[in-house]
Amino acid sequence: MGRPKKYDEATVLKKGANVFWLKGYDATSMEDLVKETGLKPGSFYSAFGNKEQFFLKSLQAYQQELLQALDEVLSIDQPAKQVIANFYDFFIDFCIETPQGCFLVNTLFETHNQNEPQMDTIRDLFAQIEHRMVQILRRAKQESAPLSNHSPELLAKIMITHIYGLRGYSKLTTDKPTLTEIKNQLITQLFCQN
Repeated sequence: MGRPKKYDEATVLKKGANVFWLKGYDATSMEDLVKETGLKPGSFYSAFGNKEQFFLKSLQAYQQELLQALDEVLSIDQPAKQVIANFYDFFIDFCIETPQGCFLVNTLFETHNQNEPQMDTIRDLFAQIEHRMVQILRRAKQESAPLSNHSPELLAKIMITHIYGLRGYSKLTTDKPTLTEIKNQLITQLFCQN
């Protein structure tokens, strides 16, 4: 029988994710991770394997946390158009709270295409967010919201591009009125017949 864990895995993964988030994958050393998590090197390797394995686990934990928060926003009982506005507001608040950028997007820009495990995790999260957007856009059409004539699938891709463009822009400014005005223009375009 193994020795019981003396640490909370979720906390350790979050601490490690913060290091990767701030420094990037390549610049993060095992020494950085051991120092930040408070684990001894032997315990770290025993629990998580190598840096790559720990990174993937921390990225997946971040993914689950983000999706859970997003699901709470999308499940509010309001008309779909308002839920979509709430979705944008959620990301604006997230941008302001995390001026270091998005862990996922930062990873996407740093990750080499040949690193399939990292790319698969990133693709999976984008696909899950996009799926949620398709569902809410279909609901908007059922509610006869004056939505653009494009398919919900294409509109979901446009929304994802909006969100992550806004995410990138927020590294230049976290001024909420500015980001909100951008959001308002994006929503006006989304709910405009063309």
